[in-house]
Amino acid sequence: MWIANLIGGAVMLLVGIVVKVFNASSLVAGYNTASAEERAKYDERALTKFVGDFLIAASVVLLAGGGCYP
Repeated sequence: MWIANLIGGAVMLLVGIVVKVFNASSLVAGYNTASAEERAKYDERALTKFVGDFLIAASVVLLAGGGCYP
């Protein structure tokens, strides 16, 4: 089980860093398929920062063993 947490945490950390640092809004679910009018409602930079921070926090929980049960 710890191997799955390690791999999942590493992948989430990598994706979180990519989304946050490079403003990869195309990786945010639903945002890349939204119309131009829908996209205009959101601040893309704030959205990618939030999603990146969320993914990094989730990866920390996984890497710390938060998903394991004894």
